[in-house]
Amino acid sequence: MKKIILLYLAFVMNVFAQIQDPVKVKIDTLEQNGQLILKASVQIDKDWHIYALQSTEEQIEFPPIASELVWEKNTAFSPKGALQEIGVLHKVYEEVFEAKVRYYEDSVVFVQPFEAKDKQGQLKGAFTYQACTNGMCLPPQDVDFSFELAQNNAVESTGFEAELSFWGIFLAGFAGGMIALLTPCVFPMIPVTVSFFTRKQKKRTAIFKALIYGLSIIAIYVSLGLTLTIFAGADALNALASNGFVNFAFFAIFIVFAISFLGGFEIRLPASWLTKADKKADQGGWIGIFFMAFTLALVSFSCTGPLIGTLLVQVALTGSYLAPALGMLGFSTALAFPFTFFALFPSALGALPKSGSWLGTVKVCLGFVEIALALKFLSVVDLAYHWEFLTREIFIALWVAVFFLMTLYLLGFLPLGHEEKPKHLPLGNFFVALLSLGFTLYLLPGLWGAPLKLLSGIAPPITHAESDFQFSKNPLSETQVLLQGAEKGVHGLSIYKDYASGLAAAKKLNKPILLDFTGYACVNCRKMEEHVWSDSKVLNLLAQYVLISLYVDDKTELPENAQYISAFSGKKIKTVGARWSDFQAEHFGANAQPFYVTWNPNTESVLQAPVGYVPNVDLYAHFLAEGLAKFKKQ
Repeated sequence: MKKIILLYLAFVMNVFAQIQDPVKVKIDTLEQNGQLILKASVQIDKDWHIYALQSTEEQIEFPPIASELVWEKNTAFSPKGALQEIGVLHKVYEEVFEAKVRYYEDSVVFVQPFEAKDKQGQLKGAFTYQACTNGMCLPPQDVDFSFELAQNNAVESTGFEAELSFWGIFLAGFAGGMIALLTPCVFPMIPVTVSFFTRKQKKRTAIFKALIYGLSIIAIYVSLGLTLTIFAGADALNALASNGFVNFAFFAIFIVFAISFLGGFEIRLPASWLTKADKKADQGGWIGIFFMAFTLALVSFSCTGPLIGTLLVQVALTGSYLAPALGMLGFSTALAFPFTFFALFPSALGALPKSGSWLGTVKVCLGFVEIALALKFLSVVDLAYHWEFLTREIFIALWVAVFFLMTLYLLGFLPLGHEEKPKHLPLGNFFVALLSLGFTLYLLPGLWGAPLKLLSGIAPPITHAESDFQFSKNPLSETQVLLQGAEKGVHGLSIYKDYASGLAAAKKLNKPILLDFTGYACVNCRKMEEHVWSDSKVLNLLAQYVLISLYVDDKTELPENAQYISAFSGKKIKTVGARWSDFQAEHFGANAQPFYVTWNPNTESVLQAPVGYVPNVDLYAHFLAEGLAKFKKQ
C-alpha cells in the first residue's frame, strides 16, 4: 500500500513541478594548496527544504531522496576525504516517513576536495536533490556540471580546510622524532645498535633484523598513540582544548619536562621494566629484536618522554581521532630511520658527528622551549576563567626573558648545573644563538602592541592587554564609536558577548548580526582576527554588522536559575561557554570554531550558509558583503 501511495505522490509531484522552482544551485571549482575544491552552493526558497546527505536518522524502507554530489572518475583528480555539507541542519520527525528526517532550509553548501594530479582535464558530474514543503515533495532534480580545467586556470582560494591536516600532524611528529635523535639518550645508541646488527652476520640477515627493529620501534610508538585515543575517545580529545583543569595540568607537566631538560632531574621509568625488557631481548629471533626496540624506548625515555608528551598534547588538541596515532607514526618513523639506514649502509656511520657536549646543549634548549609552551596553556586557563593576571604584555615579556636566557646559555654566559663556561664557543651554538636573539628582538615590539603574527593563537589576544595602546592603529578604530552595552574588541570593533543584548542592539540599529562562535583556546580564531579581520576591506564590512562573539569555552558559571538541561544533548548547562556551545550545536549542527553566521535579527534566521576558518581576505570579504546584500533585500 505504501508503494502505491508513493507512486501516486510521485505523479502529483511531477504535475506540481511544472510550476515550482524553489531551489537554485550554483556549482563551481576552486583551488587551494594544490587541491581542487568542487563546491555546490544551494539557495532554497522560504518554506522549502532539501534533504541532507543522510536523509534520515535511522535506516527505513522508503527514505526521502538524499542530496548527492557525484562525478565521473578521472585520472587527473582523486577525491580527498568525504563530501562535506555546511549549513543549518534540521532534524524533524515526519509522519509520512515514520522517521526523523534530516534537511536544510534557506541555504547549504556541499564541498568535495580533490587531489589534483594533473590540472588539465575535465571534471563532469551532477548534483541531485529533492525539494519538499508541507508534506509535498517535488521529483528529484539533477544539476549537471562540466569543467574544462586548463593548466593556467586562475582559480581563487577557499577557506574550507582542517586546522591541522593529517600530513601536518605526521610532519610535526616526524620533526619531534628528528629532535629526539639529537638528544644524549638516543644519539649514542645509533652506532652501538647498528654494530650489533652488522657484527659477524651476513648482510642479508643484518638488513632483515634492522628492518624488524625499525618496524618494532614504529609499532611501539603508534600503539602508544592508539592507546591514548582508545582510552580518551575522540570526543574527550576534542574537549581538551577548552578544559581549564586539563590545560593547567598541561602547564604543570610542561614545567616538569622543562626542569628535567634543564638538568634538575631525570625522568626515569621503573628499573624493573628495563630489566625485564633486557632479558626478553636476549631471547633472539623476532621477539628478541622487538624487545631490543622496547628497551631502547625505555632507556631513552628521560629524553623522549617530554617530547612524546608535548607532541601527544598538541595533536590531541586537534580533536582528530587518528591524530595521536598519526603523530606517533611520524615520530617513530624519524626515530627508526637512522638505525635501519645505517644497518643497510654501515660505511656511512663515519659521516655521523661524534657524541659530545652538543647533545647536552640540545637538551637544555628544549627545556627553554618547554617553558615557553607551558605559558601557552596557562594563558588558556587565565582567559577562560577571567583571572586576568597573564596579560598579553606579561606573556610576551616572559617569552622575551626565556629566549634571551637561551641566547645567553648558547653563548656560554649562563652555564647550568655542573656545566662550566666553555673555553671556545662552538660554531653551531653561535648560529642558533643568532636565531634565538633575532626571535627575542622580534618579540620586543609586542610589548607596545605590535601584532606579532608568528604568535597568532599562542599569545593572548590584543584585547587581553593592560593598555589600550595599539602599535599601528587602523583608520577605522579612530572613528569607530562604541555601541551602547558593547565591549571594545579587536581592532576597535564593538562586540557583544551575550546573544540577547546583541540581538536587541541589532533590532534597534536595523543591522544584520555576525555571530562569531569562538574560543579563548581557539588558534584559528586568533589567526582570523589578526590576519583577516585586520584588513581594512574586511573591517569596513564588519563595522556594518552587529558583532556577537560567543566564547564556547568561557568557564564563568551561570546563576543557578539560569542553568538548564539541554534539549539538544540532554546535558546540564552550567557555564556561559557551555550555553553558547549548546546554542551553536542546536541551531547550526556544528561544534567547531571559528564558525561565522550572518544572521537576520528580525526573523532570527540565517542569511546564507555559515562558514568556518576562511584565511583568505577576499573570500571572507565576499562572505560578509553577500550577507549584507541579502539582509537589505529581505
